[in-house]
Amino acid sequence: MDPLLEFLLKRASVTQIQFETMVLSKGEGRLGKKASLRKGGPVSKGSFWRTLRQARSNVESSVYTVLLMSYAGLIPSGKLNQLARVASLVQEIRKQDLGKEDLARVERAAEEFVQEFSGRAKGYL
Repeated sequence: MDPLLEFLLKRASVTQIQFETMVLSKGEGRLGKKASLRKGGPVSKGSFWRTLRQARSNVESSVYTVLLMSYAGLIPSGKLNQLARVASLVQEIRKQDLGKEDLARVERAAEEFVQEFSGRAKGYL
């Protein structure tokens, strides 16, 4: 597995199976085919849909949490713009073949950004 993907998955609000299901759901093809492509082996269509609903619910909760914190003024000004920039940078990094040192720097930078965003680093929350 891509080391940056693994790093992000460990800290995300979706499980690896939920993430995989979301990725498969975006692909072309019939639901039965998508359900058969899961790494753990084929699952029923119902199980695939259930996992997909859970994943989407977790993502929606995460977005609502960010909106709530912004609404309450708990996210420092400019951090939402920085979040968008960091998300774009992560997409660009995905296209590159990073060495261990570069990967470690990216992971540290991501952790610092997330802690600052959440308020942990500077005591906002």
